[in-house]
Order: sequence, then structure tokens, then C-alpha cells
Amino acid sequence: GEAEVFGTLGLLMSAQNRFDEAESYYQKALKKAVCDKKLTGFILSQQAMLEMVKGDLNKSLKTAEDTLKKTTDNNVKATVFDIISRINLSKKKYSSAIRYAEQAFDIFFKAKNYPSAYESLYIKASALTENRKFDESEKVLRYLIKSEKKHKSCFHIAGAYTLLGLVLMKKNEPERA
Repeated sequence: GEAEVFGTLGLLMSAQNRFDEAESYYQKALKKAVCDKKLTGFILSQQAMLEMVKGDLNKSLKTAEDTLKKTTDNNVKATVFDIISRINLSKKKYSSAIRYAEQAFDIFFKAKNYPSAYESLYIKASALTENRKFDESEKVLRYLIKSEKKHKSCFHIAGAYTLLGLVLMKKNEPERA
């Protein structure tokens, strides 16, 4: 249980922007979880997220890719796919961002983790929008909005409506926006 406690403390420190402490707890958790591949994968995925939040996208990407090589757990894979999609969106690698967001969505949705699934769809729609694929982005956003009504979650749906309005404005359809 110590590995889980240290991992949880790492999450709490991350949430409080206490990044050095979070890193320290993740390292302690990894040492304790050496025989538990699932927990190790989860801790590594959280470490990749921490590195992304800190702005070290290259280090985060490397940690994420290493995690994918070490895990067979679908929840960990989905989390890592989500992280990689966000990094690729930041790096303006839109096709890759879309591909990883789709992979994350598929796993999260099958697991009924709707908030994470919708976040992945939002990343996909954002990448499509940045890539000027407005019709595709609109379809994704409309699906997201419709699906969220069926599976209420803590996803902030206002962001999807806002992005849809921007997409419609870019399509030169101000009345629909």
C-alpha cells in the first residue's frame, strides 16, 4: 500500500503546483511498486502528466512513450494516449494529436469513463479546428454534446459549445454560431 500512498501524495502535490514534492513522491512510489506493473504504469503516466504540466513536453513525451512500452493496462494506455495527444496538439502535430485522442477516446468510452472520453474528443476537435478541418470538427463537437447529454459527467460542456461557436464562425456561419 505504500506505493499507492506515495502515488496519491504525488497527485495531491501536483494539484497544488508543488511539483518538486510531487516528483519526489512519484520516485518513492516507483521504488515501492517495482513488482506491480499496473501500478508502475499508473505512476509513470502521472509522472508524464506532471512533466507536461511543468512545460517539459519532450521529457513528458519520453516518459509517456516509455510507459506505453511497459504497460498492458488499458486505463494506463488511455491516459498515456491522452497525454501524447495533448503534447502533439501543443507541438502543432495535428494528425498525431487526432490519432492519439481517438485511441484514448475508444478506451475511455468502453470503460465508461465519460469525462476522460469527452476530454479526448475535445482534444480531437481542437486539433481538427487548428488543422482547419472545420466540418470534421463540427461533427465531433456535435457528437460530444449529444453524447454528454446521454452520459452526464463532470466534463465542462461549455468548452465544447464555445469551440463549436468558433468553428461555425470560421466557417463563416455567424447565425449558426
